Amino acid sequence: MASSGQRIQALLKARFPDNAVAQQHYTELLIPYSDSGLAPPNLFSELENGADGKFLSAIWEAMLYKHFVGLGFAPTNSSKSSGQNGPDFCLRHDKKTIWVEAVVPSPEGIPTDYLAPPAPGEIRARTTPDHPRVLRCTSVISDKRKKFSKYIMEGIVKEEDLVVIAVNICRLSHFDIDGSGISQLPLALESVFPVGPLSATVAPHGTLAMRHTSRFFVRKNSAKQIETFSFLDPACAGISAILQGHQKDVYQRPLVLSQIHNPLARNRLPTGLFDASTEFVATEDGEFYELRNIAQSR
Repeated sequence: MASSGQRIQALLKARFPDNAVAQQHYTELLIPYSDSGLAPPNLFSELENGADGKFLSAIWEAMLYKHFVGLGFAPTNSSKSSGQNGPDFCLRHDKKTIWVEAVVPSPEGIPTDYLAPPAPGEIRARTTPDHPRVLRCTSVISDKRKKFSKYIMEGIVKEEDLVVIAVNICRLSHFDIDGSGISQLPLALESVFPVGPLSATVAPHGTLAMRHTSRFFVRKNSAKQIETFSFLDPACAGISAILQGHQKDVYQRPLVLSQIHNPLARNRLPTGLFDASTEFVATEDGEFYELRNIAQSR
């Protein structure tokens, strides 16, 4: 009977028949994750499925596993051989329990020409579909919030545990340089804080000033307005932070993460814990909140 490593190698050879680099890279990612016992029991069937969503979800979890182990964590979870019945990862830090649920939003509602790679030799300009990308993030974050509420009711997650939703936005564009939205801040941040596009003001003497506009809602095609300020809503206090990734692989480069802390979190996540490239905290400033990237000061 073939080992898990042999099965993974065979699956990747079938998926990337002419790309030995991809075969090797993804094999090196997936085998340690599979051997850890933390991968869902249906990992192989999801890899065999052939769908990008299933494949990239497995890769995202494997990248997170490698990153957490590299930081010195010993991830566990509550999965059993009969099926996964809890969040993807459980981490321990300073006598606290941190649960991490991973998700890769599907590109529903995003124009196919934006997702398609350019033809050989083609040069074209495309407009980024801002609202649909934010809507995909708000949707999966809302779904995972409900899922964590279910985990608490089932006793898997405790009220005092820290909760993190890890969102990889790699399917929301063909190629993503840095994971930014229209605000030039992480796309997932625009889904939980009312931060909109940059605007410019020009003073009479010619001084140019840039600032972010406020955006509390994005509109669906049905005209329904979706809130983009869940981290200012006490009802969302069960979520400690969002962890965003945007890569489909970590070939010859590290995993680049953005971390967004919830200022109203019932259980606050320590800063600097996941070695994120950007890490945003919101602090009260009178009637407002000030967003700061504290990774810049480290």
